[in-house]
Amino acid sequence: MEGVYTRSFAEFEGDLYVGTNGGGLYRKSGDAPWERITEALFLEEFVGEMVVNDQALYLSVGSRDVYRYNGTTFQEIYSSSQAIALHDSLLIVNDEDDFTVFSADEGQYFDTLQALDGLEMRAAVGTDTTLYFFGRDTVLYTQDLAVWQGARLETQGEIVMDVEVWEDSVYVLTYQGGLFITDLTLTHWRQDLDGAVFGTSPIFNEMLIEEGVVYLTARGGLFRRSLSGSDWEKVAVQGRIGFTSSMRNLAGTYQGAFYAGGIDGVFVGDPNVGLHREVTGLYQTEIVGLHQEGGEILASMDYSEGVFRSVDGGNTWTLVYEGLSGSSFATFGSRRLMAHDNNILVFSDTGESWTLSNENPLTGRGIDLQIHKDTLYAGGTTGLYYSVDSGQSFISLGNQLPSQEISAYLLNDTALFVALSDGGLYQSLDRGDSWTDLAVDQKLFSLTFFNDDLIAGGQNYAYAYSLATLQGEERSTGMGGQVLDLAVFQNVLVAATWFDGVKYWDAASESWQDLYLGPFPQLYNSLLVVGDSLWAASRTYGILALPGGVFDPAAPLAQAPT
Repeated sequence: MEGVYTRSFAEFEGDLYVGTNGGGLYRKSGDAPWERITEALFLEEFVGEMVVNDQALYLSVGSRDVYRYNGTTFQEIYSSSQAIALHDSLLIVNDEDDFTVFSADEGQYFDTLQALDGLEMRAAVGTDTTLYFFGRDTVLYTQDLAVWQGARLETQGEIVMDVEVWEDSVYVLTYQGGLFITDLTLTHWRQDLDGAVFGTSPIFNEMLIEEGVVYLTARGGLFRRSLSGSDWEKVAVQGRIGFTSSMRNLAGTYQGAFYAGGIDGVFVGDPNVGLHREVTGLYQTEIVGLHQEGGEILASMDYSEGVFRSVDGGNTWTLVYEGLSGSSFATFGSRRLMAHDNNILVFSDTGESWTLSNENPLTGRGIDLQIHKDTLYAGGTTGLYYSVDSGQSFISLGNQLPSQEISAYLLNDTALFVALSDGGLYQSLDRGDSWTDLAVDQKLFSLTFFNDDLIAGGQNYAYAYSLATLQGEERSTGMGGQVLDLAVFQNVLVAATWFDGVKYWDAASESWQDLYLGPFPQLYNSLLVVGDSLWAASRTYGILALPGGVFDPAAPLAQAPT
């Protein structure tokens, strides 16, 4: 899951909850970071609608199950439910065309609503006196669940997405027709759609009315207008390129800040100023690479959002390479080389201009640059090469390998090790003139040295190859996902993974243990030891850092200074 695909929000007992698309349920308590609710049995499930009363949070989970959560434990109330609604002390669930009523306090069966038989429910909303059920083209409403009245929806055949009641009006949001407004008796209807603001062929998702302002999420972003006015405006949203327009869910104001969600996570801020993507990291964007050179640290953003430099340990950052995204870096004196897409760029030390390397034999993405004994090495999907003239020219190293698709490589004073994208680990003692197959057939993604071992990260495991005995063993217990990077911190082996958090190898139990999972499933792709701290680059959170001192796996990674 890239970022956090939100599906719903709810506030219960002073905490803000968000349901996600395949990631379970999460909670935010005041100013504390988001936390994943691990008591739930549906950690990897889709969490849809959520409704709240004074006693519990009710949520629709996965393949149509309804749970009651009292802040401590979950109770399954009903299965095969498509939608849920609350009215006074009653919980109403919809299964296909059948409606069942439960006691919300006890979660026990109460009755069925035969008056609603056949209604294809799209939304429900209640006031202090009246409960409304909206179908595809009909709305039914009642004050006592016994006597029902009905009315036709005057929404021009549009599918109902959300409904809100404010003072003496009912607001009905439709899929493409926008907002329709009617009175409490559903008699007089009017459409409120501003094509100039919403653009052509808009698709609407959710609505919220708060303090006299109506908010809409739509394909195109987040919009609002005062109920006493007539002009719609678009709320500024800052986030990753191509994602900020895909807003879906609205939480409203919590702890003085406005929260919304979309396919790329949770957004927070002041609607009068703008919202930003809530992630605990550098510039709230995807970080794809970290590099350290002396007292300088470089952090590279995805989607060509730039490369940032810090010279004070991450306290402040400066944009140095605008519009670029570097997968790796190498420095020769005043010349800096950066791998960007399928090019090797050469910069002066000012970072204000660049030229292409004269001879770059690598044409695929993800070029890895390394320096060893004043020699530049470059590996990627089209081979492994070295240069003795700072990247002016390159010589092939891997002609004798069975494949030229290099996923990772590593050097020490005596040997060169190469992992191939389609599987295999090889060693050369003569700079690529000949190769020894180390008999590791699995696909590998990362390499590092740890004590007397070569450690190779693969899919759901790491492989430890002894350089002394030329024997290897697989270390898979406790590991999930691809091992994208490896590092040694305070003589402990640490791994960054694809959606399984940051792990460390516990020699006593001979297993991988969680160092940091984060509140949302996410991709960690780069590790860097900075002084006495370990940094991890995330595609969701930015940079996080584990403070130095005695290695304590129980201490979570904290936000690096920004």
